[in-house]
Amino acid sequence: MRNRAQEVADRAGHWFEVRRAEQPPWDLAGLFYERDREAFASVLGAAIALRLFLFIVSVALLAAGVIVTILGAGAVDGLLDSANIGGSVADQVADATTRSSTTAVFLVLLGLWLTLTTGRSFTKVLAACSAAAWGLRGRDVRMTLRMATSVVLLIALLLAVAGVLNRIRDIGGLTLGTMSWFATAAVVFVAWFAVSWALPRGSQDPGALLPGALLVSVSITGLQFFMQFYLPSRI
Repeated sequence: MRNRAQEVADRAGHWFEVRRAEQPPWDLAGLFYERDREAFASVLGAAIALRLFLFIVSVALLAAGVIVTILGAGAVDGLLDSANIGGSVADQVADATTRSSTTAVFLVLLGLWLTLTTGRSFTKVLAACSAAAWGLRGRDVRMTLRMATSVVLLIALLLAVAGVLNRIRDIGGLTLGTMSWFATAAVVFVAWFAVSWALPRGSQDPGALLPGALLVSVSITGLQFFMQFYLPSRI
């Protein structure tokens, strides 16, 4: 069975190589697959996911402390819902904000420190991923204060806008909901273009960043639509 499976795999590989030589779309797909493996994209993607989650929780904690200080503890639940944070993390944040007035100040300081720390780690991973995508050497890539500040501010702004658009979809009808999806795609496109501009890259041409920004915009918007509309009804 193993030998038969190997024969099938060899025939499939030969068939694919013939198609690559004859038709450019097959060759392009092969190049994407090879570059994905050479850059260890799955490992870098997992690193991005972990750092992004930690950064989102830190920003939510900082925002919760600021909101409790200004508006009171009752406004925290709406913030967590807008940020799509639930489960035990949301329960612990909400519980911490109702203990005392000094807790709010502590949350602001802790959230600020965690946001800066996780933002720096997140930026380092994004810089490594950008360098791998552009084929740059790791030793030539250095994370600067300008790069970290730009990425942290842009991602935080993207999260805030996403929260506002989520709330608009919750309170609006079909028209507002449809417009919010187009707005989400546009905001993600502009924000990721700006993030890509701040990261290491192998070309100074702004047009080289447009395909990646479009891909990220469509992917994130489609993923949000799938998770917020299609998946809950199926579950």
